[in-house]
Order: sequence, then C-alpha cells, then structure tokens
Amino acid sequence: LCALLFAHSSHAAPSYKNLEAEFSALQADKQKSLQREPWEKVQAKFNAFVKASPKSADAPKAAFMSARCLEEIALRSHSSRDFRNAAALFAKVAENYSKTSQAGEALWHKAEIEYKYLKNNAAAQQTLALLLKKTQDNKLKNKAKSLEAKIKLEGTEEKQGSGSSGSSSGSGNQAGASSAAGGTPSTAGKPQ
Repeated sequence: LCALLFAHSSHAAPSYKNLEAEFSALQADKQKSLQREPWEKVQAKFNAFVKASPKSADAPKAAFMSARCLEEIALRSHSSRDFRNAAALFAKVAENYSKTSQAGEALWHKAEIEYKYLKNNAAAQQTLALLLKKTQDNKLKNKAKSLEAKIKLEGTEEKQGSGSSGSSSGSGNQAGASSAAGGTPSTAGKPQ
C-alpha cells in the first residue's frame, strides 16, 4: 500500500508552491536563466497546473506566473515578438481572472512592457487607465499614476521640442525627452 501511495504521489502534479520555487531557482541560476528552453518548461508546468486545477485558488497565480515566464524570456531575448506575446498573455490573465489581485499585477506588467520595451505609449496609457479603473490596490494605483504622469510629461516635452526647432530651448527639451524615453531597462517585473 505504501509503495502504491508513493508511486501515485510521485506522478502527481507539482504544487503551486513547488512551481513558484522552481521559477525562483531558475531566475537565480545565472546560466540556465539565459536559455529559452528552461523558461518554456517552467511555463508549461504552470499552464498544466491551471489546466488541471482551473478552480483552484492558486490557478490565477499560476496563470500570472506563466505570463511572467514569457516576460523573463523576452527580457533575455530582447525580441519585440516575445514582449508582445508576454503582454498578450498578461492581458488574458487580467481578463480571465478579473476579480483577483493577479489581474491588477498583470495589467501593470503589460503596461510596463508596452512602455519600456515596445515603446507604445498609447497602448501603455490605455492599459494604465484600465488598471486604475479596476484595481483596489493602492500601491499599484500609485505606480500606475506615476508611470502615467511620466508618459504624459514625455509627450509634452516632445511636443515642446518639435514645436520650437532651431531654438536652443527646443533642442534642450528634445534631449531631455530622448534621455527620459530611452532610459535603461530595469529588472522590474520580478516577483514580489
């Protein structure tokens, strides 16, 4: 009987906590984390968890972490296609689990990708507006408002810079807008 129980438990799907630990271990592994395949394997496990336990309290978390795996791939590949795929999956998480905290986090990650990596300020602003409308999380609201203000400021600086071409103050504004828009990517998006 013990042998049967052991055999059955070894084939059981991993728990969400185990998958989360596997994600963190991969993120910390300086060599494996640079490869696409390990991330795809972890993502497949999160997807399998969601499929096997769609009504579980951990299903929204697993779906979110699946999108995080795509984001990690994109952060390493720097491929706009990978960033678009991650943003699309974050949107799906926000839609499918709209009443969970993962919805707000997913919208935040989507907006960051649109702004920082896809350089699509209009899409980022739409995502931030949706996030501000839907989330009750004050920390997320503050982050969203801050990014929204930054995007608006950059748009204003760009308009001022292009409106006064040739003048010294116009070129100063353009330089400011360029450096603000082309800031170095951060490691934002790491699990908290």
